[in-house]
Amino acid sequence: MFWLIVGLLVSQPTDTAVRGMIEFRNAFLDEEEKKRIGEIRRIASVTEADEEIEKIKRQLADLEATQAKLDEARKKRPNTMTSKKREDERKANIIKFKEQITALRETAKEQRAEDEERYRDEVSAVKEEIADLRADPTFFPAKSIDLQNLAVGQVGIPNGPIVEISDPFKARDAQTLMNRIENGVELGPREVAFAESLGGKAALSSGVNLKIFQVIDDMNALVMANIVGNTPANWKIVWLSGIKTDGMVDDEFASVSDLLEVVGTKKYESKGGLKTVFILKPFDIERLKPYILEK
Repeated sequence: MFWLIVGLLVSQPTDTAVRGMIEFRNAFLDEEEKKRIGEIRRIASVTEADEEIEKIKRQLADLEATQAKLDEARKKRPNTMTSKKREDERKANIIKFKEQITALRETAKEQRAEDEERYRDEVSAVKEEIADLRADPTFFPAKSIDLQNLAVGQVGIPNGPIVEISDPFKARDAQTLMNRIENGVELGPREVAFAESLGGKAALSSGVNLKIFQVIDDMNALVMANIVGNTPANWKIVWLSGIKTDGMVDDEFASVSDLLEVVGTKKYESKGGLKTVFILKPFDIERLKPYILEK
């Protein structure tokens, strides 16, 4: 899932959450532009003639190595016998391959000159696309929030598989699989089958499964996030605020895929006394607009 909000930095935000989002967005686009232009240049640097040169060079190296061994043997034993016909063919091929390489180098130079304008246009197109994304207030790359290491000012989509998994080893494998999906890694047949057994790739990449600990009111609930495995030690309680609790039921599960912000902490009364938890609220993307320069 992608939450996309990108633009040009027009001033330095003082809001920690907004600053983090702007920096994350800019770093993502900088890296995306660098990666895509780098790939264009990599392809542009190697022509068909260059590939043919490398192929001939390998053949030439084999012939020269064979001839060098024969020449060395003759130094040690002048009467070393060899097929004159085969040696003449070998020497002729060495000359031919060297001439082919010389000709192909000229061809490669011409091909690069012919392709230069096309690749330049492709680079320009990438730069223009990235510039459009920077100025598009609806574009933002996927950003997760680590429920195991929360801090005030963090913003992201809660990470973790949204399916309820009681087996801790299966939960670990599901987390690994989700990370591969989020990073665009192509899945093998066994991984696809495992994803389907858990509800499909969409289920694994769309948010986190939260267990409702207690519904407080229409817009607040104490929820528990299953970090790894369905054991008490692996559940983290947070205060979820600003999301309608209609349909939420204590001890049941709810899937959350909103972009959330850690806005602070809150105390609540438990059987063991007062406990402090982090408060997570939906992040208002309107807060980013003052720092995005639209075209």
